Amino acid sequence: MLKSAVDYLYKEGASDIYYFCTGKDNYNYRVRKEAFLNTKSNEDTASAKYILDLGDEIPRIIETLLDWLRKNPLPQGILFENQQISIGALTALRKYGVNIPQEVKVVGFGMIPDYIYQDLKLVQMRISEIEGVLLTMDLLDKKIRQYSMSKVKIYTEAEMIIS
Repeated sequence: MLKSAVDYLYKEGASDIYYFCTGKDNYNYRVRKEAFLNTKSNEDTASAKYILDLGDEIPRIIETLLDWLRKNPLPQGILFENQQISIGALTALRKYGVNIPQEVKVVGFGMIPDYIYQDLKLVQMRISEIEGVLLTMDLLDKKIRQYSMSKVKIYTEAEMIIS
């Protein structure tokens, strides 16, 4: 999933790519960060310095990113870890006067409703909710019928949505 997002950014001409995150330590976020570093591992730029922890509340994300932008060059591409990062970072980038996608290409994980940023062409990675729900219902039914105590992980493919 993350590799396709990085590949998209490269295809769009971005080579200096950052991963903006919340700093929260959960399985999905850890896997995304590891995948980001592994995807970039063939380059000289494979480094944790390209992972920027902005916090997990939108006002803090905006403030932290604005401060970072004043001190650092604008990346060519950015991956947003989740909806909070997407909303906060897009707000900060716009306040800073950055034109998206002309000056920086971005890809976010999770869907942002169209009415929030009507004038932007957003690229978002989304997991099909229907597929996940159907798999979960099927597994739950099986556990109930067979009195199973086994643990199960569900993996679903994400799709890239270009609005």
